[in-house]
Amino acid sequence: MTKPWQTARFWSGWVAWTVCASVGLLLLLEGAVRLFFPHVNVQSTSRNLFLPGRYGPSHGLRPGGSGTSFGVPVSIDEDGFRAPAGRSVDSPSATILMLGDSVTFGVGVAEPETFAGRLQAARPDLRIINAAAPLYNMEDYRNLLERLPLESWGVRHAYLFYNLNDIFGRATLVADAAQKGKREKLRDLATWCQREIAGHSKLYVLLKSLRQGDVSVAYFKNDVRVYEPDSPRFRTTLSLLEESREAAARRGIELRVVLLPCEPQLRDPPLPDRWKPQRLLSAFLAERGIGYLDLAGAFSSGSGASRSLFLYADHMHFSPEGHALVFKAIFEDLQRTLADQRAAHVPPREATR
Repeated sequence: MTKPWQTARFWSGWVAWTVCASVGLLLLLEGAVRLFFPHVNVQSTSRNLFLPGRYGPSHGLRPGGSGTSFGVPVSIDEDGFRAPAGRSVDSPSATILMLGDSVTFGVGVAEPETFAGRLQAARPDLRIINAAAPLYNMEDYRNLLERLPLESWGVRHAYLFYNLNDIFGRATLVADAAQKGKREKLRDLATWCQREIAGHSKLYVLLKSLRQGDVSVAYFKNDVRVYEPDSPRFRTTLSLLEESREAAARRGIELRVVLLPCEPQLRDPPLPDRWKPQRLLSAFLAERGIGYLDLAGAFSSGSGASRSLFLYADHMHFSPEGHALVFKAIFEDLQRTLADQRAAHVPPREATR
């Protein structure tokens, strides 16, 4: 007759073996994904990089911080901006400010391969300030234009890189748990667990993309639905664009808005009315005399499939190839802008006798 302690020992051993085998199998599969699917990236940014309330209602990046973003090492300089450690520009000929969210920050891409990093390398005489941070939106861009010490840095030109999801409200870094019920707290906990797993497991990201199918199109449709002339969110976005231009003008800065495409807009066959957001925004910017660049053409004429220009299963974050296209467009525009500025300040030659 089997004794109770023998039965307990058998089942405890069976459970332990099953757990160890399951963990081992998951680790084996994780290693296989990392080996055979290196283009799959994890999807989170180290929380220690963020500094809540750095710019009033807007968060910022922790000066001197370091961590990872979508699996790529990230360094933050002493001013709180993404840049390689130790890089500085003495007596720059001009200082260029770049505003944006996680796309401009360059999640999942090494800093030298981002369009900001490429621009700094191409023009070492300039100081390129990449003031972008994950979770920013239009309210944050306006706040930074109002609060950054731009005069002391000598900023005279700024680019605001606009993504389709900038139309939505500000995301919060820390949820106000005290005012939430149990259901909301459980939902927040589930979301946190999902983000933690997605931030460490490429296997999870791959399986999630296979299960959900074409998630990029779903995100695009969610964004584009609010781009209507009578949409409150769209009207608020237009007001914030105007406020950003005015904030820059008060400080003697020329602001240019760069309209960035998302991956589903570049597909063939094209999605219905795919460029409606850019058409509506371009019409407003032109009417108000706000300088802008629409990069739809630059990306539509780019070589390779649209997915190669973006991170894996991602509708908006650029791959190194996508960053290279943005860099080319910005570099050419900046060259023209600085040349025009120099021409405007060249004194006329004395008339020959």
